[in-house]
Amino acid sequence: MSQPDQLVQWPAIIKLHADDELIFILDAAHFSSEDSLQLSHVQAQDILIDSSGAVYRINNGQTLELAHTDLLLSLHEIMVLLRLHLSNNGNCCVSKFHAHSIREAIMSVFA
Repeated sequence: MSQPDQLVQWPAIIKLHADDELIFILDAAHFSSEDSLQLSHVQAQDILIDSSGAVYRINNGQTLELAHTDLLLSLHEIMVLLRLHLSNNGNCCVSKFHAHSIREAIMSVFA
């Protein structure tokens, strides 16, 4: 992986373009070995969002690499993504899902 992966605050989620499903990534080793990313065609619009809300582009060359962007998502924006993910998976009462931090939200959904 490239240098920006050292800046990533794990855990993180991957948001694939045009898909409400999110992929939970525990740490850098998990990112490097994630089969669904290795086998799929990662698109330019696919992003990794870390526990601070920082957004990274995912480049799938010979190895997966992250490129830092200037985007920083708020807790509210992350909650919208997580609620869509939960709803897509058939969970009920997703509007009641709440967290005090992005990290807490990521961990509570995927732990």
